[in-house]
Amino acid sequence: MKKKIVALLLTLVMLVGIIPAAVYAAEAAETKVTLEVVADKETAMPGDEITYTVTMKTEYALTAMGFITSFPEGLTYVDGSGAVNPDAKATLGCDDYEWVEWTRRTSMGAKEGENKLQGIASAPNLVKEIVLCTFKAKVDEDAQLTDGYEVALIELVEFMDADWEQMDESEIEVIVTAINVVDHVCVDNLTAVEAKDPTCTEDGNAAYYECSKCGVKYLGADATEPAGDVIVPATGHDDGEWVEVTGATCTEKGLKERRCTVCATVLETEEPE
Repeated sequence: MKKKIVALLLTLVMLVGIIPAAVYAAEAAETKVTLEVVADKETAMPGDEITYTVTMKTEYALTAMGFITSFPEGLTYVDGSGAVNPDAKATLGCDDYEWVEWTRRTSMGAKEGENKLQGIASAPNLVKEIVLCTFKAKVDEDAQLTDGYEVALIELVEFMDADWEQMDESEIEVIVTAINVVDHVCVDNLTAVEAKDPTCTEDGNAAYYECSKCGVKYLGADATEPAGDVIVPATGHDDGEWVEVTGATCTEKGLKERRCTVCATVLETEEPE
């Protein structure tokens, strides 16, 4: 009887140790594939085209991969702009590797812009980092002027490891460049303002570039670094020595004055007896 009790206690101890580890593993899924969707610009205006490059990073050889692009309201896919990396098929060891335009997928219920990248490899190569494809989107003319426009990669259920084991979507990380849509781009509307030395009474300024649309000031013509405070404060007068202007007479007082040594402005006067 005692042996059975001891055995039961040991089993309970083992279960107590295993359960937290299993819970932790479920909460913190390992990232096996990272997809980076990088735009060629972070700020755009209505009508601008944006080129996206999708790069994959992984420590696993993949027998299958695939995703579908999805565009938010305000961005529209440029039909025919999708293209695979011409070297990716051979580098990854794929038997089939292609970009399928959404217009070829309408019979399967694909909506506008839902293009598909797909690849199959019976003898995959481990490639830790590779560009998969590029595509373009256009900012709609009526797009809201705001930030946070992000292209999405959806249906990440076709990624399989070398043993043809399907990866869970939680094991695939997608990083996307967010686009800020504005009504103008400062770098296209800059006016150069020359440096101006301060005087005794007037402020000067450092050299800078100012956007004629929004008034933001920049240090350089590339509009990458804000100028901050460009004001150079007035220096103030420098008091000179008292100088006699006219001497006193028997009937009239004399006159002395003190002038600024920089601008010669009369600062003070006196009438000595």
